[in-house]
Parts: sequence; structure tokens; C-alpha cells
Amino acid sequence: MGVADGTAHLEAGQNIDLAAAINPSVIDGSTPKSNRAPSLFFTYSDKSELSAQALAGTIRLSNDIAGVLKSINDLRSTDDVLLMSKGSDRALSVYPASLKLRALGGDIDLERSFLTHPAPRADMQMLAAANIGTGKLGNDVNVTMSDADPALLPTAALPAKDWVDASLRLNAYGISDYLHAKTPVHQGDPGVAILYAGGDFKADDPLLFTLPKSVEVTAGLDLSDVSFNIQHPEYAVSSISAGRDIVFKSPRNEFGGLLNINSQISLSGPGQLWVSAGRDVDLGTSLGILTLGNTANPSLSNQGAGVTILAGMGSEGAKFGDFAKKYDPTSNKYSSLLTEYVREVTGNDSLDGKQASEAYQSLPEDMQNRLLLKILFSEIRQSATKAAKSGRTVDYKQGYDAIHALFPQKSKKSGDYAGDIKLFFSRISTLAGGDINLIAPGGGVNAGLASAFSGSKTASELGVVVQGSGDVNSIVNKNFMVNQSRVFALNGGDITIWSSNGNIDAGRGAKSALAVPPPVVTFDQQGNLKVEFPPSVSGSGIRTAATTVTRPGDVYLAAPRGVVDAGEAGIGGSNITIAATAVLGASNIQVSGTATGVPTANVSVPIAPAGAAAAATAATNTAQDAVNNDVNQAQEKNKMAENQLNPVMVDILGFGECGVADVRDGKPGCV
Repeated sequence: MGVADGTAHLEAGQNIDLAAAINPSVIDGSTPKSNRAPSLFFTYSDKSELSAQALAGTIRLSNDIAGVLKSINDLRSTDDVLLMSKGSDRALSVYPASLKLRALGGDIDLERSFLTHPAPRADMQMLAAANIGTGKLGNDVNVTMSDADPALLPTAALPAKDWVDASLRLNAYGISDYLHAKTPVHQGDPGVAILYAGGDFKADDPLLFTLPKSVEVTAGLDLSDVSFNIQHPEYAVSSISAGRDIVFKSPRNEFGGLLNINSQISLSGPGQLWVSAGRDVDLGTSLGILTLGNTANPSLSNQGAGVTILAGMGSEGAKFGDFAKKYDPTSNKYSSLLTEYVREVTGNDSLDGKQASEAYQSLPEDMQNRLLLKILFSEIRQSATKAAKSGRTVDYKQGYDAIHALFPQKSKKSGDYAGDIKLFFSRISTLAGGDINLIAPGGGVNAGLASAFSGSKTASELGVVVQGSGDVNSIVNKNFMVNQSRVFALNGGDITIWSSNGNIDAGRGAKSALAVPPPVVTFDQQGNLKVEFPPSVSGSGIRTAATTVTRPGDVYLAAPRGVVDAGEAGIGGSNITIAATAVLGASNIQVSGTATGVPTANVSVPIAPAGAAAAATAATNTAQDAVNNDVNQAQEKNKMAENQLNPVMVDILGFGECGVADVRDGKPGCV
């Protein structure tokens, strides 16, 4: 089908099988018979649209460009075939700006890659009563809304003589994954890309959606091995949800070793990403769930988005409305939280409390819900602190009440909100700031493999990590297990973990594990190459750290009916608050500020048998154990002191009037 500056609509009672949608003017019309110079350009506009609706069948997009060209040439004489230049097949894979597909009684099958023409108010809609997925041709299928600058594309006023001549414009168009318009194309676009499958999102072949605007992705059943690269030009919320599971593969080689897969869910720009599953979220050996800030596109905000992952939502989900009635976010109690949050969302740091309250009430519901989560975790921290200080179980009530207000339990059965968050060989990270919230009110969190595994991933590619500013927060019903991985807040953020009926285990990861994220390469507005090296961190377990701020964040761990085990990996932070029935491995907890609920010594007291002599012997052994423990700790501190690197002093005498950095940064007078 040929589409230019217009709208094409297809409707069928049964199936729609579309070989391709092309812009005819990008076909090189020169032939041996015509003997004329080629002229290639796009005639798409902001209003160009392709829509298709199948009432009771399947919509299949083959995007078979080779087949289309063959069909055209089959209709021509031998000496009058089209002379297609290199790259024409890619240009012919460009669809109109808006694409709307509705399979009201069947599937949507995407067999080959295509991208849509860039336009500020373009729409992407795929609605299937059954499944959305790929065919079985063995292709990597990429569905892309272009974020390139339309002014760089060949037009009727400035055509290209061939697609080699237009290669730079094609690269900017989106064939290269690394180039974007200087001003994001969808900046100010209120629309949302909507992808809905009543059944499954599933990929027999690798399937990637690249969408430069906020999205709503919904699978009635499972979302399996489908990747999303999302971009927010402004503060926005994107959601990805499944009625059952969100799962990525964990393939193994012939020796039983895990194999990496390139599937991922990533979000560039500011805002929030919500990932929700009725049952489990299992990241397998994928690249994980990431927010990138402007590391992939320097035209975006350098503040990364936050991530909220909810498992076990079932048919009930979170009751944000009921929670807001009990914990009124506009009340004086939460005034500081509300003001800080609304300033972040609006970008207006001058708002006072009253103005922030008014602005909050005009926010979309999904943005309001993020503040309600902040209130929930505030209540949990207060409850944990009270219980850790008093040792009374009654002080846990504040935390339980807040959790049950958002996730009401119908009964005491473990089936309510059943679902886990698993990232055995993957990661959940915010690379440029943003909170991470992991919520499994009827299940648990497993952050890593239980045993050591020498795979092809480095420590920086595993675990739960807030690399910039932001907190790590988690609520589970069962166990929170770190295992061989890590839970880090690296730039002053806090860590809060609550387990209603389970344990919190910091894991058995190596303290020598070195997480060295790869350098971030970007270009500034003057075209200068900028390379940033994210902080490298060693260790495993549950820890806060400080990179550009003055102090690490605090750690709050609450297991009202379980234990907190520092394990071999350990727990570290400024102020540490632990509320639990028992704390294990207290000698492996590093506190630089105030410790609440943390035992001061890890000394085991034996049970004395009857008899005075036996009692005396036991007391002597206990005292000796305490002495030995103190000696061992002192020796360990001495070893650490001896191993510290001596500082190297470097004096910089000067760079002259204009140094290299002045020229690079565009300082006036320095060229």
C-alpha cells in the first residue's frame, strides 16, 4: 500500500494481511529505459496515518519490502525494471507518522522491522483482542517511532539523488539508534502510545518497541521476552502491566551455564516507570529494568526516572483511593513530603505548601499515586524506628496498618497478592537518579543467585542499584533475599525494607566484588565529546554510599516476625535502624552514625549445665570468647589501616590564559 500526505484506512470482517506500507516517492523511479536522474524524497506529513481494523480476525504486518519490489518489477519489461539504490529497502520500511491497528477478534503479528515518520503529534496504537507478537521467520523485529528531526529528511524541495547521498539524513532519521532531534519531536505532546493485548505479548523472535513518548502497555495474560525503549521528553508516567506474569528467558548453554539475552525495559528522561504483574516479575538473564536520564539522548533532562515494580497485584491491585482517604496527602502531617514531590514534578522550586497542595490536586491520578507511596514508606520508617527503640511488637502496628490500607488482605491466607520479584541474573537500576520501589505484598524479592556463578556479567550489571540520587524502598510479605547480589543506594539515598512475615537476608556476596559501570559518552551543544565515569563500588549486601554528596544515606530494615541477617555480604550506612525478632551477623554491620536495634557485640552465651563448677567454666569461656572477639576485630582494623593507600598530592600550577578545557567549554575569547 502506498501512503503519502493523507490517511489510509483498511477494514475487514476477517483478516488483514498487509505486505508493506510505503511512501511511493522514496522509490528510485529511474530505469534503464527512462535514462533520467533519480529524485528521492518523503511526502509524509504530520497528518499521514495508516489505520487498520479487523473485526474478527488477525492483522499481519509483513513489511516484506523485497517482495513488494519484486512485484513491481514483475509488472515491468526486462529493460524497464526499477534501479533500487543501496539503502532503499530501509527507506521503504518507513511508515506514515501515525499507526493505528485494531484486531477486535484476533492477533496482531509483526513479522519484520519498520519505523514511523517523525511528527510532533503522531499516535501509536495497537489493540488486539488476543495476542501481539512476532511471526516465526527468525527476524529481529524493531517497531520504532522516530525521534529524528524531520528537517533533516529528503523532501520535494531538497531531494536526494540516491540513498547513499541521503545516508546522513537517514542516520538522523532513526536508522542509527544513537541520534535524536536536538529538540525532542514529542516535546509537549499530551498523547500516549497505547499497546494492548487481551491475551499475551510474546515474541517468537526478538521484539523491541522504541517509543519516544509515554506509553501504556497492557497484557491481559503474560508479557514474555518483549523489550521496550521508552523516552520522556518531559516529566511523565509510563506503565507496563500484565494480568499474570512479566517474564524474560533464562537460557542455558550445553554445559548448563546461563546465557545473556539482550531484552530489557528502559526509560530515558524524567518521570516514573510503573511495572505491574498479577503474579510474578521475573527478569531472567535479561539486561533488566533501567532508567537512563540523558545518557542515551543528551537532549533530555539529566534527571532519571524512578521505577516502581509491583508483583502479585492479581485482580485487586493497589487501593490508592482508599489509602488516600486514610492518609490524606494534603494534610499538615505530610506537607513537607507533598511540597518536595510537587516541586520535583512541576520543576517549580518556588512553590510553597499551599501552592503545592493546589498543584497536587490537579495532577493526573498516576502522578498522585507516587506521592502516596512516599507516604506509605514514611509510615513504615516511623514504625520501624519506634519498634527498634522500644522492642515492643505493638509499635509495628503503624506499619501494618499503612500496608493493609493500600493492599487490604481478604483473609490470612498466603494466596492474597501472591507474586514475587526475581532478578537472579539481572538488574534493576536507575543510572541517573530516581527511586526504586519493589513491592510484593503477598510474596518476596530475590535479588540474585543463591550460589556463586561466573557468568559473563560484571557486578555492575547485577542487583538493585540507585546510582544517582534516590532511595531504594521495598515491601514484601515473605523473604527479601540478596544472595550473591547487592542492594545499593550510591549517592546519599536511603534504603527501606519491610518484610511482614519473613526475613531480610543481606546475602553471601563477596566483599571484593567490584562494580565498575561503563563510561557514559555524550556530546554537548558545541559538539564536544564528554565522557563521564560513574562511581565504582566494591562489595555486596545492603549498603548506602556517597559520591557527590557529603554522607551516605540511612538504612531501615524491619522484619517484625522474622530475622535480619547481615550474612557475609554485610549491611552498611550512616544511621542504621533494625527492628526484628533477632539480628544475625551484627559484627558485619558497619554504622558511621547512630545504630538503633543493632547488637553491640556478637557473643554467643552457652547454656550452663547444673553445678557450680560447670557454671564457672561456662562463665570463663564466655569471657574468653568476648576477649577473642575483641582481639580479632582489632587485628582486622589494623589490617585495613595497613592496606589503605597513601594519598598522592598533585599541585596544578596553571593552564595559561586559555587552556584546552576553556576552548572545549566555549569560554568567551577562547577559540
